[in-house]
Amino acid sequence: MILRLGRVIPCAVLLAVACWLVTACAVSRSDQETLSLDREWVAEEDALLVEPVVYDPLESINRKFFLFNDRLYFWAFNPTAKAYAAVVPKDVRSAFSHAVGNLIFPVRFCNCLLQGKVRQAGVELGRFSVNTTLGLVGLTDPAADVFGLPPPPAEDLGQSMGVYGVGSGVYLCLPFYGPANLRDAAGLFGDYLITPAFYLTAGNFEAGASYYLTDLVNNLSLNLGEYEKFKEESFDPYVAMRNAYQQNRANEIRDAVSANY
Repeated sequence: MILRLGRVIPCAVLLAVACWLVTACAVSRSDQETLSLDREWVAEEDALLVEPVVYDPLESINRKFFLFNDRLYFWAFNPTAKAYAAVVPKDVRSAFSHAVGNLIFPVRFCNCLLQGKVRQAGVELGRFSVNTTLGLVGLTDPAADVFGLPPPPAEDLGQSMGVYGVGSGVYLCLPFYGPANLRDAAGLFGDYLITPAFYLTAGNFEAGASYYLTDLVNNLSLNLGEYEKFKEESFDPYVAMRNAYQQNRANEIRDAVSANY
């Protein structure tokens, strides 16, 4: 199950990331060297991006967490999201999603600068300024609707590290979160530290958890049925999810390297 928000990382997710970082570091070098990769190495245009499509020495554990997330989705989050969608109008749910996206502007802006995307950073700054003022703290998107500034591709610290040649490391399926890898899991920490949500909910677990769960359920309510369709079309949903995540991240990093901003 994809429970990825990329927008807010509660204490539970940070704890899961920390646990997996410790677990990944405990994998011996000999185990890594004997790993049978799902596919051969992918030769990218940039030599820095040559890395395995998937590197999963912790597959047996990852599958258990995948099953946990899958059941959590069907037993708890999906029914809640359906009930939420039946009560809250779609326009309100979309407005909330816009506001949360506007709130994590610092993550996108800082990572644009880290990657040398000065023009894209300017677009992010312009969108944030317009949407925070004219868009009622981001509830609407006049930057795109009125001024013709659509949102550029979102950037994060995992992508920034990838641009500078940091490999993805071992694949991880994080409980309560979903697919990740060692590099992206580490990047979650840095991104979270510059989100307003970190400071607004610091020291208040209940507030942080409420914010996370509300955003999660709201996102799911806007994408009902997508996970079910994904599972129906996959022979092995775990492998399909893992490969799709890794390929998507590789594409994002490749595009970040080649983009002209």
